[in-house]
Amino acid sequence: MTAEIPEKIYEKLLKEITGLYGDTQHSMLKAYWLTGKYIIETEQDRQSTAGYGKYLIERLSNDLTKKYGKGFSMTSLKNMRRFFKAHPERQPVTELEWSKFLMLLAIKDEATREEFIKRAIDEELTRFQLKKQVELYMFRNRKEGDPDLIESYPVERGELYCYRKIERPDLLNNGKEVIIDCGFNVWRRVKIYNIDKYGNIEIFRTDKRNNRYYVSEVLEKTGENLKKNYTYRGRVEKVIDGDTLLVNIDLGFDAVIKQKIRLRGVDTPEIEFKEGEKAKSFVSRELGGCEHVVIKTYKTDIYDRYISDIFYKEDCTDAVRIAQEGTLLNRKLLEKGLARAI
Repeated sequence: MTAEIPEKIYEKLLKEITGLYGDTQHSMLKAYWLTGKYIIETEQDRQSTAGYGKYLIERLSNDLTKKYGKGFSMTSLKNMRRFFKAHPERQPVTELEWSKFLMLLAIKDEATREEFIKRAIDEELTRFQLKKQVELYMFRNRKEGDPDLIESYPVERGELYCYRKIERPDLLNNGKEVIIDCGFNVWRRVKIYNIDKYGNIEIFRTDKRNNRYYVSEVLEKTGENLKKNYTYRGRVEKVIDGDTLLVNIDLGFDAVIKQKIRLRGVDTPEIEFKEGEKAKSFVSRELGGCEHVVIKTYKTDIYDRYISDIFYKEDCTDAVRIAQEGTLLNRKLLEKGLARAI
């Protein structure tokens, strides 16, 4: 069976949902709850059809965005669906903002979630205060040291001195120059002395001999090789908390930046809690004897911190060895029960 939706069913659903947002008698919270309800009811009619739910939400997102603009991305519609699923019997109280309800969806136990809702209203918690309390609850109720969870945590090792070429011939002075993407929105115009041997290349490793840069290896443009980019030697300047650090990062080609980074896939409590202070102290001890670490970066989070993996090897100053053999700090925090996986 395909994921196509019978037009009569889809038109009925779309009409029900659009009616919610043109009706001033509904609060936005109620409209979101009913949107999730209508989506789930429509899915249940054809739950045996492969890919139906995804196709339905994608089509709704396109049509509702055309009609209303922002607020109806696939993620938003999935959150409305989750909202109804968490509160299927009745719409929750309306004194709490939507963003706080989304935060509380992480709590699976209904009674506990209701307690948090009441506390957030009674104590007039800010979004930040509620976030800290929810994260602490999630940490204290995690599966500590779960071997299946730890084993499934991916260890993706990048490679140092691996770069991507940027096609900008208008910025070049001669055939030996290339524009290199160093990461962190930094480009460098560099003379590579043997570049003309390789023709049209995009991803390559470099080495430096006698203050000159050379191509040491050309890599095929594949997803696996693209993952190797954006891996750097760094020096930890400050441990801010268990999952956030300030580091000096050597991008290569005489480019060094200072950057706040957030460990990928793990979350430790805030340092105002004893569990958070314990995680921070552990990270400080583990990295205290390391002159260098290796940092593999991904993308930025909503606070403009780069999501990263940190590899370290005590008493080792060879960054290449650290990249190949080093311990992944993110995973070590999970093994020690000092963080929860996210």
